[in-house]
Amino acid sequence: MKISLIIPAAGLSSRHKENKLLRKIDEKFVLEKTISTFTSFPIQILVVLGFQSKIIRKILENEFAEQIEILENKDFRSGKSSSIRAGISACEDADYLGFCNGDLPFISKETVTKLLNILDMKKPSILAPKFQNQMGHPIFFDRRLCSELLHISGDFGGKSVVNAHPETVFVPVDDSGVIIDMDRLLENEKI
Repeated sequence: MKISLIIPAAGLSSRHKENKLLRKIDEKFVLEKTISTFTSFPIQILVVLGFQSKIIRKILENEFAEQIEILENKDFRSGKSSSIRAGISACEDADYLGFCNGDLPFISKETVTKLLNILDMKKPSILAPKFQNQMGHPIFFDRRLCSELLHISGDFGGKSVVNAHPETVFVPVDDSGVIIDMDRLLENEKI
């Protein structure tokens, strides 16, 4: 089973003075920490860049070399859905497509292991973690749902596709990292 994980990291970070993906936590950029969560797993990792792509590309190429593929989303100003489309177009042979926003640096590797094991055993059409009854990331979609994902528009991710599929498998996790993004932390001035 081939799994491709798409990390949208093209946004304008318009709610903040600086690009939230380039904030540092424990001497690493937020995007580096997010990507590092997944690099030890046997999956394809695609990072979709847009805003400040030259700066971010240089950082990622130095840190991750052969571990990730970097894609350019020239249409990034139109919203997250354009990064989803860019990612899907680059992983045509994947059985499952996973999505994890670039500003989620606190997801534990144990959570990813749990999700990948369930994905392998149960092969659901959609798999997502839940922390305290709130859906988080990464979310995995069966390849057959690509046409639905490609129809998302604007600054939205796959939540509408999840909502349209009551058979979605939600996995309870004891990992607040699946829901804590940088917007929430920066708004609450936690970092």
